[in-house]
Amino acid sequence: MTLRHYGQNLSTNFPFSELCDNGCPADFAISNTLEFREQYQPWKITPSAMHENRKGWVYVRGYSPTRYHPDPSVMGSSVLWMRPGLHKIEDPESFSRAVIHAVETCITDSLIRSGGKVAKCNILLDCDDVGLSKIPPIGPTKRTLKILQDHYPDKLGTFAISNLSSAAQMFLKVLLPLLPEIVRQKIHIVPNDVEERSKMLKAVIHEDFIPSQYGGKDDYKFHAKEYYQNGRYKAEVMADEEGTRYYSTIPFYGP
Repeated sequence: MTLRHYGQNLSTNFPFSELCDNGCPADFAISNTLEFREQYQPWKITPSAMHENRKGWVYVRGYSPTRYHPDPSVMGSSVLWMRPGLHKIEDPESFSRAVIHAVETCITDSLIRSGGKVAKCNILLDCDDVGLSKIPPIGPTKRTLKILQDHYPDKLGTFAISNLSSAAQMFLKVLLPLLPEIVRQKIHIVPNDVEERSKMLKAVIHEDFIPSQYGGKDDYKFHAKEYYQNGRYKAEVMADEEGTRYYSTIPFYGP
């Protein structure tokens, strides 16, 4: 494999999973991700995943401020919103696909708006009303993290967490050891103080997209049919059976 003037012995830190002992050869890493994309097709959503996300606990909306361009709608990273308190997981596979599809959508939106120059996604995790019954099972969570770490390296901008409940704090303690240090460094807790919270949110999210419950002016209401079938983030739909075909072709990422 030759990339510009570099030699053939390039290595990468991904996949992060136990596919390689001490980093992976670059050609293997790229081939692994290409195979994943071919078999999993993360840009597609299934009817079951749409149903799992019918309340809108994960979706993409808006963009972030940026110092690299006068117009943040061009170069600002896209924003992914997660509100697990809205929904108790019903199907682990649908949960995983809803998250991965949202990350794929977030990165794609950044790339489209920036003309291929920005491929980052900022995430806001709102833990309001997250009790023990709303915490994702550790098995599906680890599997989803494995896919994200292996196939979306260096795509996370900022990961902001708000309304950190006691149950969410417990889950975070379990989750943090599963994340690479470079990802943990990007996690920030949104302050409860109104002024400090506003300051942090405006650094991560353009003010036009800060929700009204955070003191912003965005009154957006999620509607699954509009979001997946007609809106800006319209998705290609595939059958549920097609969505689980990767179990046999790339079982390492299956349940």
